[in-house]
Amino acid sequence: GNLIIFTQDWHPADHKSFKENGGQWPVHCEAESHGAELMPPLVARSNDLIVHKGVARDADGYSAFQLTGLANQLRSLGVESVAVSGIATEYCVRATALDATKAQFKVALLTDLIRAVDSKATSAVLKEVAEAGIELLNSNAWLNI
Repeated sequence: GNLIIFTQDWHPADHKSFKENGGQWPVHCEAESHGAELMPPLVARSNDLIVHKGVARDADGYSAFQLTGLANQLRSLGVESVAVSGIATEYCVRATALDATKAQFKVALLTDLIRAVDSKATSAVLKEVAEAGIELLNSNAWLNI
């Protein structure tokens, strides 16, 4: 009965985050490319939402809430709480969880379903989001709430 939202980086070819454009990342997840598709075993069902993020050339687009209209869409569906999981902990996961809190959703971070680029960053991110009022949970605990 839970709404599942998949986020996909959906970058234009000239995205500012790409090294060739002065950013820190190799080219990845270009819009309409194979690299932007959901990675198996992830499969979106017809009632799931897919949010394209990072679509603006000059915005990082780490957060699922940045320039996507997601907060308003969730409110229109009566959603009051969200659980965040995914990659990368210190970038997209962190930004999405913090922005969900700023948008006044009750937020849980599913600690067993996140991965960092640099695993040494995980403890600092978990401390930061917990201090922001985000609940740190195992996915099994979330499913039993």
